[in-house]
Amino acid sequence: MIYTEKTKKALALCFEAHKNQVDKAGMPYVFHPFHLAEQAKTEEEAITALLHDVVEDTDTTLDDLAEMGFGVSVIEALRLLTHQDGVDYFDYVKEISKNEIARAVKIADLTHNSTLERLDYRNVTPWDIERQQKYFKALEILGENPYARTPSLTSRLEDPYTTRTPSLASRLEDPYTTRTPSLGSRLEDPYAIKYLRCACCGATTFNEDYVGAFDTCPICGFNDEDLVTTDITLEEARAQFLKRWAD
Repeated sequence: MIYTEKTKKALALCFEAHKNQVDKAGMPYVFHPFHLAEQAKTEEEAITALLHDVVEDTDTTLDDLAEMGFGVSVIEALRLLTHQDGVDYFDYVKEISKNEIARAVKIADLTHNSTLERLDYRNVTPWDIERQQKYFKALEILGENPYARTPSLTSRLEDPYTTRTPSLASRLEDPYTTRTPSLGSRLEDPYAIKYLRCACCGATTFNEDYVGAFDTCPICGFNDEDLVTTDITLEEARAQFLKRWAD
């Protein structure tokens, strides 16, 4: 964290604005802007990160923040980061891409919000996966590769090869040599199965005629022989899982 008089003022304001809010996982929401601010490289980025949701989520206005002494560059970045009603989401992101401060904060914001590891894996829904994909597209608009993030930031749900056990690490150069024996007949065609997805939490992608590839999912630890099979489609696997969960 960059500590200056203005960032400390922003810290206090951020805490006061969000102290009674929680995120989708039930954690104090204020941890989110604090996390973004910890990554800031300048005072302006830190202040913007701390206040990026204040105008959108509270009664505080940009004029209020200007009167508190926050500079023109910070106010402009906050204006761009405040999503106005009726504005297409991706048009909003495109405008952010034109401002260096707003862009840096939004990249950190989207990266944190697309990290599904923040959620209880048992509660990850198709809507969470869809939202993650939306944020990945926004990151690409901002010139960021969502699949090339550091382990501390990425959910790793979209790249099955980043979640392998240490014993497989030396074989990452050729991802097709690490498949389970049940896939042996497909090794001649590396494109037969491009990605794989857990039938429980939905980790990674898959081709529709094959449900599982791991004995145990590397994300959520799910293990069910009835679902890890070539005899059922994804839809049937999910239906079985949801029925078992309801029971």
